[in-house]
Amino acid sequence: MRRTFQWMQSQGPGRSAPSAYTYTAYIQAVGAQGHWKEAFDLYKDMRRSRVKPTSYTYSALIRSGARGGRVGAAAAAALVEDMRSDGIIPDVPIASALICAYGVLGQFTNCQRMLRATVSRCRFTLSKPMLKAPMGSALKVEYHKLLLNFGFSNSSCGATARKR
Repeated sequence: MRRTFQWMQSQGPGRSAPSAYTYTAYIQAVGAQGHWKEAFDLYKDMRRSRVKPTSYTYSALIRSGARGGRVGAAAAAALVEDMRSDGIIPDVPIASALICAYGVLGQFTNCQRMLRATVSRCRFTLSKPMLKAPMGSALKVEYHKLLLNFGFSNSSCGATARKR
């Protein structure tokens, strides 16, 4: 994978140069293998190449940082400023990743704030595939009640989030 990515970089703009999508896929791959520092190096290279990170990029970076212990989690939490400057508002995947990073750091107040902010910005709705999930109806009802207790409305079986 690394050789392919290096070849893409050597092609330059207008040819097969890496895009936000390919950077993000590479960041996800190395982060999933536990190489959070390499993921952050890729992010720095992405910025130097003037490729704008997406919400998916930040989600992948924060998750990989949270897997890197306290140092990685601190680096992940520091990305909030970069997200703000890029105009990216944390969505559910980013909020979930940040909650993990804050948990690793022991910053439980930040975990709670992130959860409340995410819930207040999102409206959770059912999709048809979720309703057909192979889950017993009694279990669906209990899951729905549990989500309602956490402040989610109209939710069930792995609900999806939509901005209001």
